[in-house]
Amino acid sequence: KPNPINIYGRTKLEAENIIRTKLKDYLIVRTCQLYGVAERSSAPNKNFTIKIIHNMQNNKKVYAANDLYSTPTYAGSLSEIIIKLIEKRADGVYHGAGAEFINRYDYVNKIADIFGLDKNLIQEVKLKDLKLKAVRPKKGGLKIDKITGKIDCRLLSCVDGLGLFKEDLKNPEFRKYYEKERRAVRIAYEITKLRHRLGLSQAELARRVGTTQQVISRLESGAYTGYTLKTLERLARATGTELAIEFRPVRRKQVVSS
Repeated sequence: KPNPINIYGRTKLEAENIIRTKLKDYLIVRTCQLYGVAERSSAPNKNFTIKIIHNMQNNKKVYAANDLYSTPTYAGSLSEIIIKLIEKRADGVYHGAGAEFINRYDYVNKIADIFGLDKNLIQEVKLKDLKLKAVRPKKGGLKIDKITGKIDCRLLSCVDGLGLFKEDLKNPEFRKYYEKERRAVRIAYEITKLRHRLGLSQAELARRVGTTQQVISRLESGAYTGYTLKTLERLARATGTELAIEFRPVRRKQVVSS
């Protein structure tokens, strides 16, 4: 029986119960730790896998808990599962998830293997060390026994799913959005690093710049792509630094598409 321990989980279960109450014929598909490509889901705070890739490409340490388990699910695989369930006229509740029950630390190492990233950046920690705002279940994976008996669909391991994800990232349309997000992450990282070097809080930096703490938080989030040259120049003046812009040759080989 489901027993969610945070608001996110409780509201999802409430939604399922409403569907069960209102409809006799329904199909609910649960999933877990979804990863894949889409314009907005590429934002680092929306997609754990891309967040890890972004940070490691920028030589940032990443912290991964060895006691937080899930069943990472490739979005393309989930799409296929849903289509096949609909074609089968399935009803009820199904779990559409990856085939591998794995902890975050091992999963991040697999990401590094597939994308050729520096494993020295991976820091092994416990869930409690992450100090997350919302409580998380340590074992949050989904059992897939029911769905394997209903449809003919290969449920992917992490290596297989991440391999397909890597191929997806080569798509020119997605790469356009990905590079935009990657630049935003880099700018956010530089602003955060500068603020920490000066020993300032977000509120203190906001007062220097003449803006609000919420604006500084947005600039440092990595998800904001509305930077202007004027904004960056204001930050430079307020911190006694110089904004430097350079043109560099395009690297033909990118980690995400190698």
